[in-house]
Amino acid sequence: MAKRAKTKAVVRLEPKSKLSSNDWRELGRMMNKLRDQERGWLDDIEEKQERKRDAIIIGSLYPEMTIKEVKAIFKDDDLLFIARDPDSLKPIGFCAVERKSDLGWASCDGIYVDEAWRNQGIASAFLELALEKTKASGLFSMDLRVSVKNKAARKLYEKLGFSKTAYMMERWVF
Repeated sequence: MAKRAKTKAVVRLEPKSKLSSNDWRELGRMMNKLRDQERGWLDDIEEKQERKRDAIIIGSLYPEMTIKEVKAIFKDDDLLFIARDPDSLKPIGFCAVERKSDLGWASCDGIYVDEAWRNQGIASAFLELALEKTKASGLFSMDLRVSVKNKAARKLYEKLGFSKTAYMMERWVF
């Protein structure tokens, strides 16, 4: 994909109530891409398990989401940051953060940047703004989850000061 260097994307916190139907549709498209990426990682795991002849079968079908379903996904997120193409104003990325005030921290529930706009500082801008809002809320930390397969994201998060604090372990029971 060609890098965009002439114009800079606008990254900001946007009230969910102000998003248009087209914005919600674009967020749904990005969620599907993010889930497809995660599905690829799950397929990798499934393939390795099949080679080991494990009885576990992993498979998920991620249908195209409706606007209503996308809104439902973001309803619990307190902070929704959106990056827009400066020319078309079309959303090209998002970062959803949920404040967990009773626990004293925030959790980044999802972050995505369109492939054509990657490596231009958008994800960094998302997280820096999210950390700023987290601190302003009086919370002491922000966590996020990242796949071990997503080396580029892990490198970015470490560069921004995130560190490994736990291993997430999972076991399928079906």
